[in-house]
Order: sequence, then structure tokens, then C-alpha cells
Amino acid sequence: MFLQAFMPMNWREAYAEILRSGYTSTERLLAPAYPPAAASWTCTQQDQTVQEAPRAAQPQPDAARNRSARAMRVFHDLADWLSVSPVQAATLLGHKRNFYNWANGPYSPSPTSLAGINEAHALVEALVKAQDKAGARAWLEAIFEGKPRKRYLSNRVGRAELMKQANDLLFPPHIPPLWEPDEDLQHVPPPASDKPRGPLRTATRAPKAR
Repeated sequence: MFLQAFMPMNWREAYAEILRSGYTSTERLLAPAYPPAAASWTCTQQDQTVQEAPRAAQPQPDAARNRSARAMRVFHDLADWLSVSPVQAATLLGHKRNFYNWANGPYSPSPTSLAGINEAHALVEALVKAQDKAGARAWLEAIFEGKPRKRYLSNRVGRAELMKQANDLLFPPHIPPLWEPDEDLQHVPPPASDKPRGPLRTATRAPKAR
């Protein structure tokens, strides 16, 4: 046999030598016991394609326009309640530079900015419902720590302080009405009870003598 020529090599070394030297007509008839393994570095064209990470969905133009329209409505409501212009109302909320950008486009308030605007709107609206427009303006014009209360509408910390101060005004404590007896009714005392009114005493044993 032709494999005898490769002695004293082992069978695998002989088979590797045959692969390096090429197959003969006799060797082609022999099926290799261990077919050559595929290279580990081979890959398909699909594997070589770099998959890009999906990008975050861009906000729709309609959503941006809705945020701008909502901010403009808040500014006009505050202007009506506080007797100021819409620009001055936007200034009180810290958005003087953004007023014209949001009014004319193409910019719009972010969801975080719109949340703060809605918070200020809700606070002033509650004050107007509790004390009408004049009372709400007087309450916001009152000085607190060296400046009017309305100056605290521009940031989250200031609005939290205003809500704390207006808590008793917006949510007054409930005082139940005093009960008064009806004059037509005659007071009838409850019937006397035969049972003793004092506390019940349990029997005690005398101490044992030592």
C-alpha cells in the first residue's frame, strides 16, 4: 500500500503529506476519513455587512406644532389673568427668547419645557378660580424674600414653593358645622339604669401568712 512509504509517520501526518503533495489517481479512490475542516475565518457577505444601530424616531411635525400651539395658549391665558402682554407672560415663565421662535417656527418647546409651562398655568388657574383674577394678581404681586411671588413661576423650585404657600388658600381646611338642637324638640333624659355605674371589681385573695 502507498501509506507504507510514510512509515514511521502516523496516519495523520501521512495524510497531511498526501494533501500537500497532491492526489494521485489511486488516492482519489480513497475517501478521506477526516475531511479538511472549513477555515474559521470564512463568512458570508451578509455577515460582513455592518448593521447600523436603529436611530431614534424623530418627532413628527404635527407633535411639534401641537406643543407650540399649547405654549401659545398658556401665554395668552396668563396674559389675560395677570393683565400683561403674552410676551411678558412668557418672560415670567423664563421663555422670553423662545416666544417668537415658538410663535413663528420652526422651533417648538421640548416636552420638559412644556411640562413646566403647564404646571405654571395650572397654578395660576387654580388661584383665579379661588380668588378671581384680581385676587390672584394681588397674591402673586405680594413680596416674598425680596421679590414678587410671580417671579418664582420661572423654575420648578420656585413653583413648588408657591404651591406650598398657596396650599391653605387652594385647599382650605374643612370645619364641620356645629350641631344645634331643634327648638321644637324636648330634651328627654335617658332612663336611669339599675346597674351600678362604678367599675366592676374582681375578687382578690388575702395574702398568705408566712
